[in-house]
Amino acid sequence: MAKDPDPIYMQVLSFRFKHSAYMLSRENRADLIMQINSTISAFRKNSVSLKLYRSIRYDADYIIWFSTHYPDNIADFHSTLREKSKGFLSFVSGFLSIYSESPYLKKGISLEDTLNEKPGKYLVAYPMSKSNDWYQIPYEERKSIMAEHIGTALSHPDNKGIRSYTTYSFGISDSEFVVIYEVEDLAGWSRVTNKLREVKARKWIASETPILVGSFSERVELGSPS
Repeated sequence: MAKDPDPIYMQVLSFRFKHSAYMLSRENRADLIMQINSTISAFRKNSVSLKLYRSIRYDADYIIWFSTHYPDNIADFHSTLREKSKGFLSFVSGFLSIYSESPYLKKGISLEDTLNEKPGKYLVAYPMSKSNDWYQIPYEERKSIMAEHIGTALSHPDNKGIRSYTTYSFGISDSEFVVIYEVEDLAGWSRVTNKLREVKARKWIASETPILVGSFSERVELGSPS
């Protein structure tokens, strides 16, 4: 009997620089950024995946998507990032979840392989919970309802280059799921999402905010004050 793969724990974390960071001298700003990027690089080497994005939301500067087999690594990352940022960073939002199989996963590709494909141009991530009524529906009926949802997404003409990650937060976070997408075109992604508002499954969505959106980045940067 095949052994189940080890769980993959995920956190999507957004942060911003405090105003005081922009007031640092050029030398001290450079040292701050070096410390942050070095921390990200070090944890990337010992994780399943760690990807960085410039936040497109107004309330954050960067988003980190961290995947690891060991949940304590997430706590270690938090504490190290706080230490190395010397009080010049504020965490804005954080979603904790466990990655499991997704209907979008290509056959023959492991969860780790999917995470290590070439990063998408954009990241979209948000927590989501369903109403209690959803869990009282018989499983086969729920399966049929979700089949409509999945089929609508997959058949949409703008569903090109979209990778979906279904992750679960039951008992470990404030939501039941964290839904993560890598996309190449935000306008196309928005049209797919708009169409999904028509499917039956929408009836049982209780919450799905905040939505984090970011553009892939190789490293953290901090400009000088204007």
